[in-house]
Amino acid sequence: MMRIHKSFGSVLAILLMVAAFGCESTSSKKKKKEYLPASRGVFGQILLVMDSASMKGPIGDALDEVFLSPYAVLPQSEPKFKILRITPEDFTASLLFQANVVRVYSSDNHSKSADLTKQAMPKSILSKLSSTDPSDYMAVAKDVYARGQEVMFLYGNTQEELAGKIMMHADVIQQHFNEREKKRIRTDIYSSKESKELGKHIQDKFGVKLRIPFAYKKADEGQQFIWFRNPGQKIDKSFFLTETPFVSESQLEPDSIIAFRDRVCKEYVLGNDDPDSYMLTQTILKPETKTVDFNGKYAVEIRGLWRLNEIAMGGPYVGYAIVDEAQQKLFYLEGFAYRPGGNKRELIRELEAILWTFQTSDELPKQSAAK
Repeated sequence: MMRIHKSFGSVLAILLMVAAFGCESTSSKKKKKEYLPASRGVFGQILLVMDSASMKGPIGDALDEVFLSPYAVLPQSEPKFKILRITPEDFTASLLFQANVVRVYSSDNHSKSADLTKQAMPKSILSKLSSTDPSDYMAVAKDVYARGQEVMFLYGNTQEELAGKIMMHADVIQQHFNEREKKRIRTDIYSSKESKELGKHIQDKFGVKLRIPFAYKKADEGQQFIWFRNPGQKIDKSFFLTETPFVSESQLEPDSIIAFRDRVCKEYVLGNDDPDSYMLTQTILKPETKTVDFNGKYAVEIRGLWRLNEIAMGGPYVGYAIVDEAQQKLFYLEGFAYRPGGNKRELIRELEAILWTFQTSDELPKQSAAK
């Protein structure tokens, strides 16, 4: 069995610590949640609450690096998140109900703004403000002012120390909010309606599970392939699933995955108007690949750009290669988007949210996994 890279294990451990630290367990808190308004905020947006001096200092620079660094492999550069900056004094009215909030405090900051942030901190965090543990810098409180809200507190003894911890754990903070946004998107797109019939068809055909939002319709199908599409006048979103026998770990090498992808797309993912057009990998910007922990399974993630061979049309894609050991098959699932002249980050994040509902046959009940 292949092993997940060590870095993913360390990130997961810290995320679990954060989740445990932010848990609410008392019945009074659960009752309080029922009376809270629903949280607000567009996907990919974070409200950053800190005093104006800190915004311009090392902490502000570190948070800009965390949240505004480029999202991976898009046709035009887009930040990982959109951030709204306000001071604690302005954190009132409708802003209290934002879905994603980050509040910052350092013990050497004696301003009125810092005092307001300290007063808002849960007691469990206040006791840790003088900690010298480099892994002790963050805690998450849920449903503070609204249902479905998360308030992340970042804290340290000095601004320089906290800025250093933020940079040291930048990938953890990014991953936390990326996973949170995928969950929010997943709740949104499946809450209206889900195509149970198409989901059952996938399970019968491939022996695996993939949840299909109602807005996506089947665009094409082959013996070992199926494509779902949500087309619009300005935005076109798609994802597909394909399989092949798994015979060697070399199939998980980046070049092998790209070659397999191109073979499948040339046969099945065709342009609308030209029967001779098909999708292939854009080579101007080299695809990025890495190993990921895909719901507890080893997977290879690939991000790149696609184009049609004969038409000036293209966009970003994200794909995952995963081995179903019980069936001895390699599954490749991919989401790709088309939005000429518009931002594409949240389109890809939505497609990720869908793809991450994928489950191999050994994750399903035995009676359901059988074809």
